[in-house]
Amino acid sequence: MAGPAQALRCGNTIVSEGDDTYQLTQRCGQPTTVERIDAPTVNQMVYDVWGRPAGYMPVSVGDSYEIWVYNFGPQRFVARITVKNARIFKIDEAGYGH
Repeated sequence: MAGPAQALRCGNTIVSEGDDTYQLTQRCGQPTTVERIDAPTVNQMVYDVWGRPAGYMPVSVGDSYEIWVYNFGPQRFVARITVKNARIFKIDEAGYGH
């Protein structure tokens, strides 16, 4: 059984895992930083129409995603939000902000 989704309070509103980035920016504003993590790639053999090896082509083997960081200052924890496909995938807290 899955546990409850993480949530983040921004003023009088809350964002939760599964919300889209439009809701996130409307409720929490723009993030302090955004880090893009590109999907790792591997070189995959490609073949010509006769089935003979024709070279290699890079192929993604995972998902690209972003880490949005909200630093709310020294009285609150920093929020690290993993965004995949324009939706909140995961919400983590780090230490106190500055």
